[in-house]
Amino acid sequence: MTLRKTKLDWCKKIAINVLMVLSPMSFLVLAGINARLHSHVVESKILDRVQSANKIATTVFPLVFTGIMGRTIMKIAGWKLEKGTSLGTLEQLTGSRTVFGAVHTQFHLGSYNLMGLALILIWIMSPIGGQSTSRLLGTNHHETNRSTLVHYTDTRGSLFSTWLSLDGSNSYDVGLLSTVLSASITAPLVVKNSSLDLWGNVKIPYLLSSESSWSPTGQMDSSSYSSTVGLPIFGLPDGRTTFSVESTQVQLNCTTLRPKVNSNSSTGIEISLNSDNYIQVQNFSNKSRIFQGFNYTDLYDLTIDPSISAGTLPGGSWVNGTLAECNPTQIYVESQLSCMTSAGIPNCSVVAQRPSLDPLTNANLTWLNLGGSFELASLYLPQFFGKSLQTMDEYDIAQRYLSTPDTTQMYREFATPLYEIDRIQFGRRLGQLINGLIIASTATMYVSGTNTDQVPPYGLYDYQHPSNATQYQNTTGFVITVDEVYVCSWPWLVISMSATTILIVAAVLGSVYDLKKQTPDILGHCSTMIRDSKYVSLPQGGNLLDGLERTRMLGYLKIKLGEVNLQEGEDILDSRRGVGHLAVADIDRAGGIRQGGLYI
Repeated sequence: MTLRKTKLDWCKKIAINVLMVLSPMSFLVLAGINARLHSHVVESKILDRVQSANKIATTVFPLVFTGIMGRTIMKIAGWKLEKGTSLGTLEQLTGSRTVFGAVHTQFHLGSYNLMGLALILIWIMSPIGGQSTSRLLGTNHHETNRSTLVHYTDTRGSLFSTWLSLDGSNSYDVGLLSTVLSASITAPLVVKNSSLDLWGNVKIPYLLSSESSWSPTGQMDSSSYSSTVGLPIFGLPDGRTTFSVESTQVQLNCTTLRPKVNSNSSTGIEISLNSDNYIQVQNFSNKSRIFQGFNYTDLYDLTIDPSISAGTLPGGSWVNGTLAECNPTQIYVESQLSCMTSAGIPNCSVVAQRPSLDPLTNANLTWLNLGGSFELASLYLPQFFGKSLQTMDEYDIAQRYLSTPDTTQMYREFATPLYEIDRIQFGRRLGQLINGLIIASTATMYVSGTNTDQVPPYGLYDYQHPSNATQYQNTTGFVITVDEVYVCSWPWLVISMSATTILIVAAVLGSVYDLKKQTPDILGHCSTMIRDSKYVSLPQGGNLLDGLERTRMLGYLKIKLGEVNLQEGEDILDSRRGVGHLAVADIDRAGGIRQGGLYI
């Protein structure tokens, strides 16, 4: 036989070494994928796949590490044996093919040197590297801040044209408005107590503080809100959006609330508004807001014309009614909103309020001063709440709401007389009805959610053509988007890549020494124990065979570690002989072990 290898032998050897070098590369690729996903938004399918791959790598890495590192150590030991080295060095190397073996060998040999320390440190990377892959990737929540344009209903500049539309010419709009108002006050109490109305519009609370700084709204119930109908908001992206809106509200300070006995009365409740607070609007041209910048002069009394029920708000008919005297004011409010939107569905609430910092007009100029607005409200409110359906001795639903906002109590047989209600609560509830009518009539279809696919066009209020009135305003909001993102653990990534790099270097070194070594691989194989042994019957040749090749060819041999003859003709079973010798021999040539016997 010759040491020269055939082309087939070289091809096999090169293929095996290339495979050894390439196999740990997959762990580097996996580490790179984990690192690249860092800070990206989580996609469940990708997350599941990568985490599954990481778990598999946790199991596979120690196996690959053991295979490659053990092979490399044996190749280095074989090369050293070929070049000549000490038995201690060979034992250090060949005994360090596993984690436990590396530690065990150094301590039992007493080999406290740099090579022993290096072997232990290298093998420690096997379990650590395996565990690192399972800890590479996790998830966390990340907030992203950006600005956005938000649209909201303008309650300060579109009312003149709105009131003109309440003449009943459009029965569909009036019918829808009636439905919206009735639904808003017959909603469950949990809806009335919440920050949103039935259609998801945000309800603006009453402004109760005159401080110029922001005042937190705190815990609120149904009496805290200025309207039964919320303010429509448009253009909210997914995430948490904070922004402020400008709005206005009528507040009623009711000074008198008493019974009114009149057998000829056709009204259940009569609202008398203090004429000293009313200002007549004279000039509507070239102005950007109805309530800002007008010249106003003559005071007048809204209840001056007895031919209309200008001083009467909704009622059925019974003998004993209620008389309320209230002073209305128009309050301008800046509200800070926080909206959490998910899948296009917003959940908004007012978190703070302050008086508007915009130039304001006299608070005594209210919605009710405009073009017969109070007369129209007096005329249509009873119809909106179904007065025509009421019997002569019943409260209608608006009066029941004034009695109590608790829907479960509204329809009890004997409602609390309105004059027995607390004046502050009465004023708030009546103000909610009036403000609800204003907001609902401003954009009925948008309030009810029947036309939210687009926001109406914007522009300055056109007083010559009121139908072109601006109904919506823009405001800048700040969106905090909370996304679940991938988080790559950089320390574990460094450990994983370090362990993989060590493994790749080991694979390369193993390949180099495998290609440089000329002699067969005999270390670590059982066939090496009987190599050139005089106690085993061996066929001629086979000196250049690797350990596995020799075992495959001589696998039929039966051998035993036992006492063998030292001299020719000596009986190995003779108990009288003196010093014995233990060796691996043919099973029929090796004797038993003598307890207490002497051996070389």
